[in-house]
Amino acid sequence: MVLTPEKQYSVNWNPLCISPVIHTGFRCPRAVGGARTMEPDTQDSSPGPQTVEDAIEEFLNSGTKSGNYKSNLRSVLEKWYGWLTDRGITELNAVDKRVMANYAEHLHQRITAGQTPTIDGGISSATAWTYLDYISAFLDYCVEWDYIPHNPAQKGIVKGERSWIAAQTNS
Repeated sequence: MVLTPEKQYSVNWNPLCISPVIHTGFRCPRAVGGARTMEPDTQDSSPGPQTVEDAIEEFLNSGTKSGNYKSNLRSVLEKWYGWLTDRGITELNAVDKRVMANYAEHLHQRITAGQTPTIDGGISSATAWTYLDYISAFLDYCVEWDYIPHNPAQKGIVKGERSWIAAQTNS
């Protein structure tokens, strides 16, 4: 890479090293054991994925999720994403308490359907809890990485909607 005079560079001396550190927006992979060429830094200052779909993919590929847990998590999050897109919601910032309360009501309808022998597609209350727990874990991840300011699955209105699940479980 050739340094051109049009660019502004700052040089800081690291007292623990002999050579200066040049802040150019590029990183030198050699500093972490890579090649000697300089490559553009692929990280930017954007807050991360803005779509629910991108954030789900990032979440599923992060950490140590594997096996049946990862495939069940993927299945639940993909179904939830399908439910969101059916309502025109694709952006993370559009997922709020009202959306989550509506989703909780949707799960409630599926529990009711599960208690009716003539209706297909029903679920148990334990399954509904699992769905909400998986989605809440995903939204916690989004909060942790500053993609959204808070977890809408943990707010009061959704907790109120969750109370019917507890009532269904105890009956």
